[in-house]
Amino acid sequence: MGLLASSVIPLLSKWEEYLSTNSDGDIAGFARWLLAATQKSAPDPVTLIQVPFLITHLYRDLQQRSKPIAKQLGLTNSLELDMLVHIAALKNPNKKQVCQEMLIESSTGVEVTKRLVAKGFLREQPDTKDRRAARLTLTVKGNETVLNGYRELQAVHSDLLDTLRIQLPPLS
Repeated sequence: MGLLASSVIPLLSKWEEYLSTNSDGDIAGFARWLLAATQKSAPDPVTLIQVPFLITHLYRDLQQRSKPIAKQLGLTNSLELDMLVHIAALKNPNKKQVCQEMLIESSTGVEVTKRLVAKGFLREQPDTKDRRAARLTLTVKGNETVLNGYRELQAVHSDLLDTLRIQLPPLS
């Protein structure tokens, strides 16, 4: 985990730097920006190769740790909890907006939405501006699940951040 901790934080810092000058930036633009910036300073090529693997490892670790919590909350998987959180944050989005924010395929979003509606976590309401779309809102049960999920995941996130802080090299 030492390699992960010492490599992910600088990447996240670069992402924040990129967004400060490119408010509508995306991952592809960030990759081009990062490559252009790093070519000037001639980085160690091994570091650039490791970045995607480190990000994937971090993501999978968080998924693995959150899966039992999602199940404890009555959800099938952590993707369902993630969708509830996104819907709460987006405040009455349609399915397309949620899928775009979560970076998932529309077909996956439709299936997850169906399960969450059937389990009583979500409510679909017709979109008054677009008859083809439906707006999503959390039910009381969905809202309680998001709050309980935050409480349960707080320890996971704290543990991860504490590990990253401990393994960071001292600032010079």
